[in-house]
Amino acid sequence: MDRERLRQLFEIYGSAPEHWPVAERGQALTLLERLPEMAALQQDAGALDHLLDQSAEEDVNPALAARILEQAAVALEALSSLNDMAAPAVTEPVARGKWRLEKFLSGLDAIDWSLKSLLQPAALLGCVALVGLTTGIFVPEILEQALYGNEIEEGLWQVAFDNTDLGLEGLSSTGDME
Repeated sequence: MDRERLRQLFEIYGSAPEHWPVAERGQALTLLERLPEMAALQQDAGALDHLLDQSAEEDVNPALAARILEQAAVALEALSSLNDMAAPAVTEPVARGKWRLEKFLSGLDAIDWSLKSLLQPAALLGCVALVGLTTGIFVPEILEQALYGNEIEEGLWQVAFDNTDLGLEGLSSTGDME
């Protein structure tokens, strides 16, 4: 038992030693006798206990209690389904992998998708980014080829071989005009 644990006992169970766990009560009382500064913490906890005892009890909302119990039952069912996911004794790796995939897919319905609100926009943003990246890389080249493809190729061939059909007969091999 140390000071921190005694402080936790005051915070969790209050100032009355009879409310403390039986296994720790003797050690806590011994430490409380040895350390007089801990008595001040016990007095503070006692004052809080007194205030809590004076407060009025609130009525339990039956609808809220029913919702809490319902959600607890769903959570326990989900936990039990996770425990059922232990792989069967199958020696063939493919069958074992197929079984795991089927269990995973069937378990998707039982999962509470609280991150759904984040995952859907993130997936949509990723798809849009992928389409934009693909478009940015390939469309300019496709458009250039579609619009000017044959003309550019013919022009390059004519310049490369000094074809006179272009009216470039005055160009020398260095590119200077004569």
